[in-house]
Amino acid sequence: MNGGDLVLAEKAGRENGFEYVVERGSHKLVLGSAYHPIRVLISHGENANSWNLCFDNPFLSNELSRSFPDIEEDGNYHIWSLELLAAFLRRASELARSMPETSISRYQKEIQNALDTEPDIKGTEREALIRQRVGQDIYRQALIDYWGGCCALSGIDIPEILRASHAKAWSECETDAERLDVYNGFLFRADIDALFDRHLVTFADDGCLIPSPRLTDYQLRALNLDGDRYLTHISPQHLPYLAWHRQRLVK
Repeated sequence: MNGGDLVLAEKAGRENGFEYVVERGSHKLVLGSAYHPIRVLISHGENANSWNLCFDNPFLSNELSRSFPDIEEDGNYHIWSLELLAAFLRRASELARSMPETSISRYQKEIQNALDTEPDIKGTEREALIRQRVGQDIYRQALIDYWGGCCALSGIDIPEILRASHAKAWSECETDAERLDVYNGFLFRADIDALFDRHLVTFADDGCLIPSPRLTDYQLRALNLDGDRYLTHISPQHLPYLAWHRQRLVK
């Protein structure tokens, strides 16, 4: 990689979620972050101001292939402009922060900090409340990162009206890993969140909206949920949680 390409790649990483250099060579650059565990290997592309990228985590590769379907080849991504490089790294950073292991690690650290600050709360109702508040805040941010700040059904991108919806309810989850799993739910517009939370709508394995029979055609039209409505995408990891949610659809 020539010096100019190296400088541009490092700058793009620093500004888009990969803020430090792990390894630097004459033909490659490895970038990492303090905010997620993912590293990216960047090497020189075929032309000036072009790069080849690969990541050390299959979660990221699978999700990036969905977001950028035209630029992958055998697990490597061929980037042909600085603008695309910045967008690609920014999306990779969002997805890396949303990974289940990233969320659970952050949750454990924040809970431990709370216990170190207030050791007397351990085993009390206050500890349970703190765990739930911290967990729900982390879960919401993970969903925002995963869905790119957009409603998973309508595509609306107004943060103030977006809610983090669990498919398998927080109180029903058996482990913190389930509660914080980014695949255990969706980022929804507030009205869709309320319907999903009350089991008045659910989704098929292909992402198609399934309304409860309690909802009338008029109500669905008024909510702009009539006809065939699909989630903007769905991953295989969503399916077990959706199966759990479908069983509870209000009849």
